[in-house]
Amino acid sequence: MIAVRHKKWAHFLFRIYLHRLLRKAFHSIQLLGSTPDLDLKQPILLLPNHHSWWDGFFIYIINEKILKRPLFLMMLEEQLKKYPFFSKVGAFSIHPGNAKKMLESLHYCRHLLHLPLSPAPLLCIFPQGELLPFYSRPVKLKKGYEWIIKNSNSSLTILPLGMRIEFLADQRPEVFFLFGHPIKCDSQNFPDLPHMEKIFTDLLSDLHHQILSSTKGILLQSGSKSVNEKWDHFKSKLMSRNRTSP
Repeated sequence: MIAVRHKKWAHFLFRIYLHRLLRKAFHSIQLLGSTPDLDLKQPILLLPNHHSWWDGFFIYIINEKILKRPLFLMMLEEQLKKYPFFSKVGAFSIHPGNAKKMLESLHYCRHLLHLPLSPAPLLCIFPQGELLPFYSRPVKLKKGYEWIIKNSNSSLTILPLGMRIEFLADQRPEVFFLFGHPIKCDSQNFPDLPHMEKIFTDLLSDLHHQILSSTKGILLQSGSKSVNEKWDHFKSKLMSRNRTSP
């Protein structure tokens, strides 16, 4: 298993790279709904849907902008071996095809949640266990999150997160986030798999309807001007110049 090796220099470089990358790729990144009220002393188990190649980057940016915790993100071992740099900014590996290695990663998750950090750590796993389209129904989750909570010796907060990329009125797509309600739990009291699947289904449905109704969110990052925006700006300046000319 590949463990996390946080490096300050790596985070510094990655922030610069990521912000430039997202500005070029997306028109905007928005948080719909409110920011969650969280206990800084209690670790968070972040459970997002997994619908795009960008999802790991999205988790990093939402932690930078909103949650602001020491981040630990589960990533497929074959991918982390290709891109070992990510272990220096919070990624650790899991090998779903190997039961022994998978159990090792789950034990590592339990270890991470108990690290004496301030604020308490943010552990992110993708509970669907694979990359699936946003509209995949029914929502099916793996049991890994249950194992982590059952084997944890302290309380933690489950934080569901819905993410979606959507093309709307701009040349480039927009990104929307929506947090579910934080769920405080411990090894004896936590939402079982059917309950968690319903929570996820309702959250993704809520995100879909908020986007449809053009709900305004908190702007986390805006993109650089796209072709249509540059053209509109040029036309506006040209018309203004024509009106003022004798």
